[in-house]
Amino acid sequence: MDCLARDCPPGTSSNPFDAARQLFEAQTKKLNQFAQELLAQPLPDPGRRASAVLNTVSQLRRRRSKDAAAPSDAKPKLELKSLNPSLFSVGLETVEQILPRYLAKAGIACERMQHAGLPVEAIRKVLEALFIVADGATEQSEEQLRGVFEFVDASGDGSLDQDEFLAILPLFGESVPPEVVQQLFHAGDADNGGTIDGGEFVSFMRTCNPMDADSPDGWRAFLPESAAHFEEMVLLQCAERKTKGVKGPPWRVIPPAELELVQRSADAPYSTTLLLSRSDLPNAEAVIAGLRELGFHDDEVRRVAKALFVTNSDEDYAAVFQIFDRDSTGGIDPFEFRAIMALLGEHSTEGEARQLFLEADVDNDGTLDVTEFIQLLRRISPKSSAAAEARMIKDSLARERLQARIAATNVADLDPADAEAVVQVLLLGPSKAGKTFLLNQVLADKLPKGYTVAVGVGALAVKIGGHDVALQVLDTPGDPRFAPLGQIFYSKIAYCLLIYDATSFESFQALEPLLEAYKAAHPDSDPAKHVCVVSNMARLGIKRAVSSGYALEWCRLRGGLPFFEVGAESPQGILEPLHHIADDVLTDNPLG
Repeated sequence: MDCLARDCPPGTSSNPFDAARQLFEAQTKKLNQFAQELLAQPLPDPGRRASAVLNTVSQLRRRRSKDAAAPSDAKPKLELKSLNPSLFSVGLETVEQILPRYLAKAGIACERMQHAGLPVEAIRKVLEALFIVADGATEQSEEQLRGVFEFVDASGDGSLDQDEFLAILPLFGESVPPEVVQQLFHAGDADNGGTIDGGEFVSFMRTCNPMDADSPDGWRAFLPESAAHFEEMVLLQCAERKTKGVKGPPWRVIPPAELELVQRSADAPYSTTLLLSRSDLPNAEAVIAGLRELGFHDDEVRRVAKALFVTNSDEDYAAVFQIFDRDSTGGIDPFEFRAIMALLGEHSTEGEARQLFLEADVDNDGTLDVTEFIQLLRRISPKSSAAAEARMIKDSLARERLQARIAATNVADLDPADAEAVVQVLLLGPSKAGKTFLLNQVLADKLPKGYTVAVGVGALAVKIGGHDVALQVLDTPGDPRFAPLGQIFYSKIAYCLLIYDATSFESFQALEPLLEAYKAAHPDSDPAKHVCVVSNMARLGIKRAVSSGYALEWCRLRGGLPFFEVGAESPQGILEPLHHIADDVLTDNPLG
């Protein structure tokens, strides 16, 4: 009551009910007075008001244009949602100073140091030493890096042995493959003293985290040749794009520093992406495209791709069986099996498919149950072999077979200019079929590696029946944009090799238009005498997509084209089809 009385104007009754009534009347009177004063004011001129608004907008636009035109030294705005949550523990002020290139790596380092139980202040000092450079400096502070070295030098003897050194690297955001651990330690041990001292530690960390955005970082900065053996990882979007007009591939390459974060995102529930090896990408995209054409849902597409290219587990293979068993009979018959094989990139003849089915049908009941299907999938899985296995095969064969191939007895040790006959051969094939790679294995003067945009010419000599024959081989671009450069020679050169990548069905399909164009340039020639088909199986560790039987049948239907397989196990390499052509030339045109 007292409170109510205190709000009343002077002279009001002490009776609480009268006081409330008088207060209400006084407030109503004030509101009415305010309303009358508001109504008495003249309304603003609409035109003048609109003009004022337009003038304000124009001023803002001019100011923004002026700001945009003027150079700005401000750092790009930090995307907080893209940061590793662990970084927030060291404070936003520290995070904002980290070089953008190393934000992901710093996040992984921070998270690992937290799990190791390091205090926040120690974590902050490590991040500042490794990933922050003072204004005007070109590299990390030696004083700060030596401070980190003293912190991790638990024994206090001023050095780190191999076990100590490699144990702390993960804490600094490095992910070192076991295969290069010893090489990396020796690379850091500059004086070959068997330990890493403070100076070597400073140099090592600066090399691991270079300021140059184009330089490799981490262990790859020390061992670039070894880095070439390890597959790039890509993040592939398995869900069909709903927005029309979206350009660009449905995948992106993941930098090594981001792998852990991206892997967690890809493994999260309801994720529509997969993290897989770059070498598996063509097969994975082909499988996904085939599943979509058959009407499979996005979640089914991802489950199949995950089982085939990521996990390879019995549990996920069983889920694939349930997806393919559309009629829910609990078995897959030979007709369903043939369709599944084509879908998985296993292009083979009907006889090869039947034989494979019979071998997988252990109980001979005419269908494949889930156990039989799982065992079969492990045999025909389109996933690439492990990179380490591929590298081991390459290393063991590179020194032995390559030299034996080049030094094969049917390569004449003479100048091609001194040969008794000259045979010109055109190499045709799609981009990345490996034409230049195969040819360079038998040429003394190598052709340029990499992307081919011009016609390369190589020469070598072979012995045919005691005669020295010079082979002039023209390597044509596989890219359709530069294909007209090679087409100039179609009518001028009578012999050609059609080369495709055995691990890519798209590469094999590209042979058809090339063959037709070459035949059109030589309407009176017998393709079986002038064209050879070469299957390049040199990409070790990657599963082939086209079987020998399938390719042989294709060649038979096109006039009986000679077929050759070239790979690590074929000691003659590309010399065999070249020798075949030269032999045919001398047979038709014998030397005196």
